[in-house]
Amino acid sequence: MSEDECLEFIENEIEIPDGFPEPGAFVKSVIERVEDNPNVPFAINYNVTLNFAEDIRTLVNEYYGTAQRRSAATRSAYRLLHNWVFTNSGNWGDSDGYWDELWWEYNCYAYSIDRTELPSQYSTGFQYQPGDFAHTGYFNYNISINDLAMVVKDDLDFLGYDVYVTDTAPDPVTLEPYEKLICIRRGVSDYHFMKYNASDRYWYHKPGHTAPLRYRHLPSDYIWTSEISLRGIEELGGHIYDSDIYYIVYTDVDADIGTVIGSYDIYFDQDDLFYNGASRMSRRAYGSGNIGKFKLYSSGIWTITAATEDQAYCYFLDPLDLTNHSFFDALQWNEGQNPGNITSFLTQENMKAIIPLTVEFPMNDQNSGPILVSYPMEIEISGSGITQIWSGNNLDVVQDWIYGQPNDIRACPVYGFIEADN
Repeated sequence: MSEDECLEFIENEIEIPDGFPEPGAFVKSVIERVEDNPNVPFAINYNVTLNFAEDIRTLVNEYYGTAQRRSAATRSAYRLLHNWVFTNSGNWGDSDGYWDELWWEYNCYAYSIDRTELPSQYSTGFQYQPGDFAHTGYFNYNISINDLAMVVKDDLDFLGYDVYVTDTAPDPVTLEPYEKLICIRRGVSDYHFMKYNASDRYWYHKPGHTAPLRYRHLPSDYIWTSEISLRGIEELGGHIYDSDIYYIVYTDVDADIGTVIGSYDIYFDQDDLFYNGASRMSRRAYGSGNIGKFKLYSSGIWTITAATEDQAYCYFLDPLDLTNHSFFDALQWNEGQNPGNITSFLTQENMKAIIPLTVEFPMNDQNSGPILVSYPMEIEISGSGITQIWSGNNLDVVQDWIYGQPNDIRACPVYGFIEADN
């Protein structure tokens, strides 16, 4: 069929996503691939494009009925040209790839930034999409590669990392041990990520929900033509990524603490000053403004599981390793600010500062789906040190991406830290 005939085939049955570029070519390609193999894998990372392809698959298979036009047992004779896959024999090769069912659950973005946790915390239906963490933007068919890189930067900023973005390939040899390097490129209707592994000096990537691959080249050597390995069968993926490449270096100096859930500004204000329990203005101004950032960590997955239909509980809320890390590990002070300066000022004024802070992070309710949780807490700073005060009884669940929410949410025990030394 021609492209126009393919569009007529799906007309009145499937809605083409807004702004979809070159829909005729895409629909024709999907139809032909499904005609050849009803179960052909779509190595697509963008959830909107993936859903569009799956809808076309369903329509084509309904048209032909249940007859299998290619045996599911038929093994592809294709061998990877630009990648290697970890094989069932325990080495890297061009065919017979090893398979883990967990790989079906996440895409190239989650893989590249090491956020493959399950149960997942995604908000857009395919773990993860750029923008799922900071919500400052998302991939769309018109977004430039530069703007998409900035969306990723915002996500990593939100997760508490120091981030550097460039369109010039960094020399991986110069990376510090705590630095990570990823790169991003887009095609007509999808995006793709790769990540650098310093231990063997190869680039790795994961096309959609297929197996991770080791790239044989440098990212800039070729236009990226997708190849896939799924359940031991290797095929061409059918997608080309040919935009400029943007590289993102992000610092992971606190990787030994746990997973970074978010990073939040700490704002110091004269109204936060107290003396003998009563609010009071200082005799001299310290200077209001952001004094630093508070990082929120978890040693496990943050989620909500339903106990009954009208009751849910949080579990595994364990923000930091209390044995090995102090509260100062979670604070990043702005230039010119440090605990000694602040506590010295408060000692001279015989005061303390109680700074309110609300942290927000996504959780997954197994009955309702992703929700955004708002968690109030306080940071108390005095001449004797800093105390992190958790308001565990005031957990506030904010309806965000779901219709309706559990009637009763209870917080599990959550622990703060006290730093007694200045």
